[in-house]
Formats: sequence, C-alpha cells, structure tokens
Amino acid sequence: MRGQIFICLLGTVACGSAHAEDATAICKASMAAYETATANGDAVKLAAVFAPDGELVGPYGVVHGRDALIKTFASYLKAGDKDEDTLTSAHMLGDTVLCTGGYAYTPAAAGSTDEKGFWTKVAGKVGDDWKILNLTYAPAAKQ
Repeated sequence: MRGQIFICLLGTVACGSAHAEDATAICKASMAAYETATANGDAVKLAAVFAPDGELVGPYGVVHGRDALIKTFASYLKAGDKDEDTLTSAHMLGDTVLCTGGYAYTPAAAGSTDEKGFWTKVAGKVGDDWKILNLTYAPAAKQ
C-alpha cells in the first residue's frame, strides 16, 4: 500500500514539474516573440502575438482586438525600440497559461524616456499556436 501511495505521489510531482516546464517555455516563447516584434518596430507582427480578440490593459485604458492593437502599437512603436522582459512566474491553468514578470522598455527615439514596470499575461491556444489573450501592465512608480 505504501508503495502505491509513493508511486501516486511521485506521479503527481512529476506531472506538476512537466506542467511548470511547459508553462515556462510558453511564457518565454511569448516574451521572445513580443521582444522581436518590438525591436523591428512592426505593429502588425506585434499584434499577431495576440489572439484575434486579445486585449492590452494598461494605465491608458483597454485596447481590444487585432485592429485596435495594430493602431495602438503603430502610434508609438519605432524600429530599434527595446523591450526586455523578465519572467517571475509561470502557471498552467487548464488550457491557459498565466505568466507574470517585469519589463524595461527603451524607445529608440532620442529624448524619449525609458519605462520599467510589471506585467501579467494570460496565454491560450489559438489553433496550434499560443497567443496572448490578455496582457495587463503597470509602469513602476517613479522614485
């Protein structure tokens, strides 16, 4: 009986680790796609990282849907902008992944100010690809 309990517990721990690794890989892939599109200054590619009905939530309001995301990103994004994300946590929640972390955004335009802050991202499957369903961010308080 003890052997059966041990095997059941071992299976639970192993499966939990696999889910954690999958969630981490999904979050890191999403971060890399976001950073690459930002560096290229490509609003269309950046919006493509999101689900068609994905949303961006920040201090300036809620942007919902692919067309609105493209319009928003095109309003400020320039080639050479730099977005560096750090991953704090990654959790598989059924068929979605919850990622949290921080960011440092450095605009390419001279005279623009850098911004640092924190984000929470929910990713889900769209077809065979993981896409951002919701990205909520908040700039860090000025020191």
